[in-house]
Amino acid sequence: MNQDICRAIVVDDEVWIREGIQNNLDWSSLNIQLVGVFENGLDAWEYLESHDVQIIISDIRMPEMSGLEMATRLMSLSRPYPTKIFFLSGYDDFKYVQEAIRLGAIDYLMKPIGIEELTRVLQRGKSEWDHWVKANRHNQPKLTIDNNEMPKSFQITNALDIIQTRFTEELQLTDVADALFISPNYLSRLFRKEMGMPFQDYIGCLRIDHACKLLTTSVLKIYEVGELSGFSTARHFNDKFQKLKGISPGDYRRRYS
Repeated sequence: MNQDICRAIVVDDEVWIREGIQNNLDWSSLNIQLVGVFENGLDAWEYLESHDVQIIISDIRMPEMSGLEMATRLMSLSRPYPTKIFFLSGYDDFKYVQEAIRLGAIDYLMKPIGIEELTRVLQRGKSEWDHWVKANRHNQPKLTIDNNEMPKSFQITNALDIIQTRFTEELQLTDVADALFISPNYLSRLFRKEMGMPFQDYIGCLRIDHACKLLTTSVLKIYEVGELSGFSTARHFNDKFQKLKGISPGDYRRRYS
């Protein structure tokens, strides 16, 4: 089996949505292989337990098992590449958005969704997969190598994977270092050298970029955007946003929405 292929599944209890996504998207031009279509989270989970999938398009509320529960179980699997999940929902409910983002969802899309928008979303997921494959193709460590002697690009790639999945949480440098079994001081020096900025500055940029997307694509309140982007207080969010973007979150929304 070619490990570089980007594989996707669709999970939705509404047959017209499943068939619409399956039949109306040009999967071949996207260079994505659709490997499964499921009517509930339980059927999808049973498939995911024994198959690697890079992209999931899933409804949230379904019988047997919800999309959120499926994503929670998926997080327990030890996979080198974090599966990219795009949630579909007919419910513009903050608690669903909050939980979806906590589980590492790339996007939360309101039904009905057009084929052009879904195509753009999948192109984004495919691009992230291609980047991961390119970065890791020549950097797989030997099983006997000491972690502090692993290729630096491999360590940084894995650090970035963890950060990308958890940057909306209260993520600290020590959390990432512990996950990679290297010292925080070593990771701090390596991160600054390889990425050109300190760890916390990188996290801050990710959070603000994420906030910008939510500000221009949702009707969430400003403080909700801050919470979903990883900021503990509205003041911290506003200060950081002003510092990096030069304008307030509210002004940014009015200017770019």
